[in-house]
Amino acid sequence: MASVVNPYATGAAVAAIGNSDLSLGTGIVMRMVLFIVMYIVGTLMVIRYAETVKKE
Repeated sequence: MASVVNPYATGAAVAAIGNSDLSLGTGIVMRMVLFIVMYIVGTLMVIRYAETVKKE
């Protein structure tokens, strides 16, 4: 889960695992990297779609 903006979802996922060594901040760097990559990919897809619509 790459949720950096919804701490409740991350907290629920950590609680579901049941490992006492994990906390809400565990893996924050990986979540930030995944969030940035997915944000860029999503933005590029929207721009590409907008260019297609604009041509029509």
